[in-house]
Amino acid sequence: MAKNIKTRPGQRDPIDELIKHELVKLNEILNALEYLGIVKLPCKGFLSESNGWSWFEADPPREEKLRVLEYLNYNISMF
Repeated sequence: MAKNIKTRPGQRDPIDELIKHELVKLNEILNALEYLGIVKLPCKGFLSESNGWSWFEADPPREEKLRVLEYLNYNISMF
């Protein structure tokens, strides 16, 4: 299992930074989280910003983050 590895203090994880960037755009990542079955709809046809941030702040596995980025058409081969 891949680990979040940081080589120096304060270094940013590019996967986390991409996820945060997408959370700001919100609509696309919420669709990805729903489609991949990662986040369940609280009500029929409704996901909110808090659903996306709650998922991210729960520190999901790196593999799950990569699945989301791949769904959003990022080239994840370097990770």
